[in-house]
Amino acid sequence: MTERPSLAAINPGESDLPDCRLGVDRLRALSRGVWRLVAASLPLGAAYAWRATNWALLWQSQPLTFVALGVVFLLVVAIGLFFLASGLRWLALAAWPRDLSMRIGASGIEWSFGPFGSGRATWSDIEARTEERYDAEMLARLPDDAFTPVVRDRRDGTDLYARLQAVSGVAPDVLNGGLRAYLRA
Repeated sequence: MTERPSLAAINPGESDLPDCRLGVDRLRALSRGVWRLVAASLPLGAAYAWRATNWALLWQSQPLTFVALGVVFLLVVAIGLFFLASGLRWLALAAWPRDLSMRIGASGIEWSFGPFGSGRATWSDIEARTEERYDAEMLARLPDDAFTPVVRDRRDGTDLYARLQAVSGVAPDVLNGGLRAYLRA
């Protein structure tokens, strides 16, 4: 396996940029998974309760009502299955046996989020700036929760900041602190 050259190797002046490694909040993932399973139980429980309906009689006596209830039934089941799959995915994240983390470094951003995937984006593929326009000195003086970073993948327009923050559960000010050195003012 060949090692990818880092940005510091390409631009020696950037070797002093800090590395930041942030973990995934597994307790938050567990909480999200449990709440989604609770949300799944409501429509799936309602669909299970509808089994007492005499569908054959309804089809013979009121076919339009049968079709309308059938559509509603399928929609309720689809919603329940969506929440069930989402809840199981979050529970899998909470119980993932391997390391779950993201690393913000001189070469770019790398993440490993188990069932939510892993990836890597180099700084040449990332647009990293603040939403507000600050000069570099002003940005250095601001606390980590006083600015809004915009971190997008240039290749497909994905909002990396929102994805990293949502899946990892890291507080926005902690993530802002890790990104601060790499943002363009």
